Amino acid sequence: MREVTFDGLTLVSITILSPPTSPRCQSLLEADTTTTDAKVQLPSFQQIASSTGATRERRRSSAASKKDRDKDRREANGQQQREKARRQPSTISAGVQASGTEDEPEQEEAQPRARDNWDDDRATLVPALITEDQERELFQLFFDKININAALLDPRLHKYEYVRKRSGFLLTVMTAIASRYVAGTGLSLDVPGKKSIFMDAMARARRAAALALVTAGKSVESCQAYILLTLFDKPTRPGEEDKGWQFSGLAIRMATDLNLHLTGPSHEIEQRVREHINRQRVWLVCFNLDRSLSTQFGRPNTVLLDFPGVREWCYKNGRWNDPYDLTSCAFAEVMIAMTEFQKRVFRDEAGAASSGLALRGEDLKKLTLEYDTRIREICAVWKPRVEGHLPDYPGCSYRTLLWPFCVEYSRLVMFSFGFQEAFQTGAIASTEDFWFRECYNAAKTIVEVCVTSLLRSLVNYKFTFHSHYVYPTFAAAFLLKLLRPAFASFLPLGQKETIVQLVRSAVDVFNAVAVDDGHAPKHYARFLKNHLNK
Repeated sequence: MREVTFDGLTLVSITILSPPTSPRCQSLLEADTTTTDAKVQLPSFQQIASSTGATRERRRSSAASKKDRDKDRREANGQQQREKARRQPSTISAGVQASGTEDEPEQEEAQPRARDNWDDDRATLVPALITEDQERELFQLFFDKININAALLDPRLHKYEYVRKRSGFLLTVMTAIASRYVAGTGLSLDVPGKKSIFMDAMARARRAAALALVTAGKSVESCQAYILLTLFDKPTRPGEEDKGWQFSGLAIRMATDLNLHLTGPSHEIEQRVREHINRQRVWLVCFNLDRSLSTQFGRPNTVLLDFPGVREWCYKNGRWNDPYDLTSCAFAEVMIAMTEFQKRVFRDEAGAASSGLALRGEDLKKLTLEYDTRIREICAVWKPRVEGHLPDYPGCSYRTLLWPFCVEYSRLVMFSFGFQEAFQTGAIASTEDFWFRECYNAAKTIVEVCVTSLLRSLVNYKFTFHSHYVYPTFAAAFLLKLLRPAFASFLPLGQKETIVQLVRSAVDVFNAVAVDDGHAPKHYARFLKNHLNK
């Protein structure tokens, strides 16, 4: 038995049976085995801590090496998958299995599901669905035909390399939308066993929208991608399946986080100037989109403030503006008037929101006439500018046709409140009634523009977004309601035949511009045709 001391204190007496066998024991018990009277001296606390820290460091280093090896293995597997996809550019990769396609071989199904690089916000339709050359052609098709209607992107700023570098999400959405319209353009996007890649491309665009929300940062390009998904998403019934309203909300919230609603400093370099105007243009389109959808679906506005100084913004940018900015600004001023009208119609004198109309009878008629006069004044200011704006520029003459189209739709919505209230109270007794006359004239003008003016521009109207098909559909449906027995007693002779012929012409136009059975005008054509047959 020997005493063990620590800092001069005797702790315990132990029996040393044999010399320590491990290095750590040797450091803890330094004993002289040749001398029976030797005492074992323990190390200090600093020595113990140093030894323990070294052991932990060795363990961490071993774990980090294992993680690095696993990461290298995953990257190697991903590289093999990408090389395989490049050798077969027309093959639909795993993760977006389209309906109606053949199942993949069993040996491939047994493999781990390929990530397809979609955790990267720069991933596009290449190489899973199309080649890079085809992507460039779809990109150009978007600017040649689709951007005329959207008026969102600046072709002098948004070059192919610029968009691909800035946002794969935006490039995916642009090319996915354009893939619907390849028929008749000379492009060949054939996929074995498929008529079109549009459904697969839009599925990938929607997936990219979800991944961009959770993996990518906020950017102006992401806002533009969400706006395009709102405009060109497939038509559905309002409800859980309607994603357009959600996409618009994402675009508006992201634009607000990026302070696009604030005016930034001016620049002298052309690239910076165009990027600055691009930010303001995105906010302008967000404002128009929010006001238009709120009017269309009867929902509250998301953007609470009006777009400040629409005319000043349009005029001061001068040569830096996109040619289509003029009509966007004109439409924004009409939307501002419509927003003020709806606020006064649905809010009482105290400013509280009402579940129904806050004004009725003569008060509603007086307010409607007030804002109808204001909209006519806005039209008097913008109409000569819109009609004389770059008539030789591709798309400007077509957008000139859309101007009365959108204005009359706003007037029809405004007068329909009074028409509904007068019809319920039995105040409408003849075609000379104020509400009947104004609604009928506005609806008739909308359908006539569709079947006459736009009929001459089917090459552009085919590429427009859903709202421009909703306007004539709403107007035609209103005209069809006038054929009900409740109005039969005071409809003039021959007016019924005029309404039927107008609606049939609208159906013909929709069928003429429809690209496929899933295209929006095809849905609205079937809707109107069913009502005609009743």
